[in-house]
Amino acid sequence: MVHKIQFDNSQARTYRKRVEVLAFRSQDGFRFHKAWGEQDVRADGWVIVPLSNTGAPTRDIYGCDEKIFAATYEPSPSLRPNHYRKKETVRAYQPGNPFKVDTVLPDGHVEVIASRAE
Repeated sequence: MVHKIQFDNSQARTYRKRVEVLAFRSQDGFRFHKAWGEQDVRADGWVIVPLSNTGAPTRDIYGCDEKIFAATYEPSPSLRPNHYRKKETVRAYQPGNPFKVDTVLPDGHVEVIASRAE
């Protein structure tokens, strides 16, 4: 059975992404259907393609809300077009049990509905 969980900061560690991403702003809203759940990004959000350690695009893709992107990403020092990197750290952990968690933005928009089943 999959239970909805609340984030437990006492179990979390601080992480900072070190690799760049390719990012493109979309005037249209979009929804990604992923193996782990769904992501619903509003208009003016960003489509993000993570890059590998070698700089090649990975097979992953996801989105980011316009305001969250502005607050957490910055242009890459490489100054290559559409290359960004995270400027903020994140707190994260793996609960170890099947779970469901929603990402709710400060204005109440539910952007991600995710679950991890066994």
